[in-house]
Amino acid sequence: MRKLKNKILQYLIRQAKKSKLVQSAFEAPISESSFTKKGSFVDSKGNSHILYNELRNIVKPGASSVAEAMKKEKVYTDDEISKMARNSSLLTDRLLSFTRAFGVNISKSEILEIGCHSGVVSYALADMGATVTGTEFSGYKVESTRMTEVTQTTLNKADESLQILRKRVAGHFKNADNVKFVDDDICNSVLPTGAFDIVVSWDVLEHLAEPANAFENISRILKKGGISVNEYNPFFSLNGGHSLCTLDFFWGHVRLGEKDFLKYLEQERKTEYDQAKSFYLKGLNRMSIEKMKKYAEKAGLKLLACYQFTREQHIRMLTGDILDQCKQNYPEITPVDLTTPKVIVVFQKQ
Repeated sequence: MRKLKNKILQYLIRQAKKSKLVQSAFEAPISESSFTKKGSFVDSKGNSHILYNELRNIVKPGASSVAEAMKKEKVYTDDEISKMARNSSLLTDRLLSFTRAFGVNISKSEILEIGCHSGVVSYALADMGATVTGTEFSGYKVESTRMTEVTQTTLNKADESLQILRKRVAGHFKNADNVKFVDDDICNSVLPTGAFDIVVSWDVLEHLAEPANAFENISRILKKGGISVNEYNPFFSLNGGHSLCTLDFFWGHVRLGEKDFLKYLEQERKTEYDQAKSFYLKGLNRMSIEKMKKYAEKAGLKLLACYQFTREQHIRMLTGDILDQCKQNYPEITPVDLTTPKVIVVFQKQ
C-alpha cells in the first residue's frame, strides 16, 4: 500500500511540475507583507531597513535555532546515521551524471573529496569501486564557528569527534577500508601532485579562505585530464549568508558592509554575536561566479560546464534599490550572483 501511495504521489508531483500555473505559484516572490515588523535598522549610508519577524527562517529554514545548537556538540542517533548512509546516493548519483557526461569512470578512480565531514559520500564512492581520500580542515571548523583561539587542544577535539562519527558511518558500507581521511586545508594543501582522477566538493567553495590558492592546489593535485566537480551556495545569493549571517531583511548580508553588519549583530543578535561575527569574517568568502571562473582558469583548469540554478522567485524579489545597495559594497557582482543560490561547476586539468 505504501509503495502504491508513493507512486501516486510521485505521479502527482510530476504532473504539478508540468503545470505553468503551479510553477508560477512556487516561484512567487516571498512577500514582506506576510511577516510582522520587528523594528528597523539604519545603516551608515542612511538606508533604513525594515526588519521582519521569522523572515530569516523562511529564507534559511531553521536559521534562528542554529547558533544555540552549535554551542553543544551534535550527537547523532543510529537512525540519523542510517539515514545519512541512505541519502549518500543522492550526491553520488549526481556526481555520476557529470562523470559520465565527460567520459570519466568512477570505478577504479583515485578520488579526493574536499570537506568530507562524516565521510558518508567518500564511503559511498568507495562502494562504487573508487579509492577515496576524504579531507576536512579542522582549523576552519574551530575558527569559523567561535571567536576563540585555535589551539592544538581545540583542533584535537574537533578531529576526535569526526573520527568517532566516521567509524559509526563506516559500518553501513562494504568498502570502507578503501577510504582514508586526512586533515588538510585545500588552500594550503600538502597532498601529492598529480594524485587524483577526480576532485569533488559539496558546499565547500563558498567557505574557502583563499579561493585562488585552492584552485591552484586542485589543479596541482589532479592528474592531466582529471576533472573537478564542485557544488556550492554562493555568498551573494539570497540564502548565501547561511544560517548565522542571514538577517531580518532580504539580502541583508550583502546590502550591509562589514561595519554595518557587525553593528546590526550588536543591535539585533546579541546572543549570537560571537558566532555570527566569526562566521561572517572567517567562514564565508566574497567570491562572485565570474571571479570563481577566473581563479580556476588562471590555475590551468578548463571550464567544462557551469550550471547556474538561478531562481525566478529571487529575480522577482530583486529591486533596483536592493541591487544598488549590494553593488555599493561589492561593485563587481551582477543580478545573477544575487539570484543564484546553487552553482555546480565542472573543470578539467589541462
